[in-house]
Amino acid sequence: MTDGYGAKLTPEQGTVSLMRCLFGDVVSGNYYGSDGLRSPLTVTRDPGTPEYEGEENPDASKYNK
Repeated sequence: MTDGYGAKLTPEQGTVSLMRCLFGDVVSGNYYGSDGLRSPLTVTRDPGTPEYEGEENPDASKYNK
């Protein structure tokens, strides 16, 4: 279905966040990144960096490679 559209992930890799939000232990109202981990709303978080712990004024360098 994604052949020719430049997809870089397999369907299994691309649906990690969706599957966690549907079937995992998540809290409504939070933002979850493409790797299925909680992310801050005020800064970006790259996949593979630590999950957001809810601190106020998160440091962007902690969540970006």
